[in-house]
Amino acid sequence: MKIDVNIPKLILIICLYLSLIRGTSIGLFLPSDEHNIGDIDYSITKYMNYLILAGILAYLFFENNYKPLIEKLFSPTIILFISICLISIIWSVDQIESVKFMVVVTAISLPLVLYFYKFGQKKLMDHMTFFAVALCYLCLIYIILMPQYGIMSGKHDGAWRGLFPHKNIFGPFFAISFFFFANQFHSSGMIYRLVLAFAIALSLIFVILSKSSTAIIGFALMGVIYGGLLILFRMPNMWERIGIIIGLITLMISFLILDSDLITEFIVFVTGKDISLSGRTDIWIPLLDLSAQRPIFGYGFGMAQRSSFIAQIQNTVGFEVQSSHNSYLDLIIGIGYPGTIIFMLIILKAIGKGLCFKPANKLEISQYALIFSQIIMLLIVSMTTSSVLLSRSIFWIFMLMSLLMINDRQQPQRNS
Repeated sequence: MKIDVNIPKLILIICLYLSLIRGTSIGLFLPSDEHNIGDIDYSITKYMNYLILAGILAYLFFENNYKPLIEKLFSPTIILFISICLISIIWSVDQIESVKFMVVVTAISLPLVLYFYKFGQKKLMDHMTFFAVALCYLCLIYIILMPQYGIMSGKHDGAWRGLFPHKNIFGPFFAISFFFFANQFHSSGMIYRLVLAFAIALSLIFVILSKSSTAIIGFALMGVIYGGLLILFRMPNMWERIGIIIGLITLMISFLILDSDLITEFIVFVTGKDISLSGRTDIWIPLLDLSAQRPIFGYGFGMAQRSSFIAQIQNTVGFEVQSSHNSYLDLIIGIGYPGTIIFMLIILKAIGKGLCFKPANKLEISQYALIFSQIIMLLIVSMTTSSVLLSRSIFWIFMLMSLLMINDRQQPQRNS
């Protein structure tokens, strides 16, 4: 019997999974002490990047139809933003490193974009969920069999991190995955429901035992936002939605102004951090001063996510600095203030479109509540976490997926 194999689709799926693995930076026998993570040999990820790009070129060769993709992707705003990124590379303090960073971001982003526009959001979400489920079970097995690697030592002794290099990637990843599992639960078959049910319980355990304040706060925020959006998307009147959002924002700002000390005490109590958020605020001030020296095109695309570049402020802050711990600062230092503003306007435009979305059924309400709450949660987490926006991390992949789905929500069903 002849079996038809869709070669371009198979290539694209392989590239998609490679990009997800590359984004998570998972690996075997990674050092459990945070101070030794810088010694990890990431040469395998370099070859993975080349493999993804080669796969994309092969897919485009077989597909041989670029016009629909170009029409969807390249608006005047996006062309302007890409131009600023390219100029920042030319203006970079280290052009080679900036080019490398752009290659990696392109490699992990393109499979997601191409698969989405060819096969649609449902199939993409199915693959993303399957990947997260598989990783959930693999992490559990790894922690049980090799706790000396799956559980951190040193400064973060006892924090679970599974196959991930750090608890602060492991915890937030499963904080987001929890809602992916819950969202897919009711639309799955009986056996897969059992698999998802266990994955839901496991992901909650992982969030707690990661001992990551970012994961715990992010999980709580996404839960509240997700629940609120399930109600909001049931309101057919767009102006009612906007009125409620404006009212909530006004209430939040008023509360922050009137009871800022209470908010500070609550955050410190929940996270167990000091008022500087474990020194994060001490890092931000000198980085802002640094950004003021090159405000237009920054220091080069991706430079803020190089520990060797960030290390120049160590003498100012008085301790070792590996990252900015702020994704907005990553953008500002990398591509400057104009590029950062344009990038944020692209995201805000998507959020505006999301608020105006009129779901056709309960399934759409649940799906768009998920992707919308994911965007808001990641934007909030970006305030204290590096490598979330326009980066080589799994969190950028999650953000990109949500942006694609919101901007393309009224497109017809794709080919299977």
